[in-house]
Amino acid sequence: MGIMILAMVMVLTLRQLFAKRLVGLATVLISLASFNASAEWFITGVVGKSTALETINSSNIKDLDAISFDDSDVSFRVGTGFNYDDFSFSLNYEQLGDTETIISGSALNASQFHQSVIDVAPKLVDGFSVQSQYRVWHNDAVNVAIGLGLLAWDLDYSSTLNGTTIERRDSGTDVFYTATLGSQIVTNVQATRYKVPFNDVNNLSVGISYSF
Repeated sequence: MGIMILAMVMVLTLRQLFAKRLVGLATVLISLASFNASAEWFITGVVGKSTALETINSSNIKDLDAISFDDSDVSFRVGTGFNYDDFSFSLNYEQLGDTETIISGSALNASQFHQSVIDVAPKLVDGFSVQSQYRVWHNDAVNVAIGLGLLAWDLDYSSTLNGTTIERRDSGTDVFYTATLGSQIVTNVQATRYKVPFNDVNNLSVGISYSF
């Protein structure tokens, strides 16, 4: 029960830490592990596919003739953390991928038209995250875990129309939720929903980990 309360406190307080771009997160991770000498450290690598949700609604863009977009891309995550009993905690770098939007249309105000497309185009981000998981069921072969985390994300998005480039840079900290099916060897499959402000992102990934 004590480690569960500690996990809840960590998720609440780390939102403030993320606003300062992860200052002290490594110290937090090590401090949590020091609560019990039996904590098992691991490193992990994950590859998957991200899809931006709530993508372009053409009815919201005036003077639009045609549009095509790629709202999904390959993602990856690398990180380190530790397991303690039925809990795991990790600190990661995540790259959710890139998107592309191609549009055509005629508008009296080209810059306004361009900006309206930028505002609603699908977007993916990258950043650092802290994640906690709880193993809800397991047997000798597989295990099932659910979890939540915080992603300190950065967005670097640009679009060019008629020689004019609009760049959008943004950053923030938002929650994500996970469900993981893992094996007792090294592999796991994870489904994640990221709650970023411009569009939610679904991610399905396969990863490996090494414990030491």
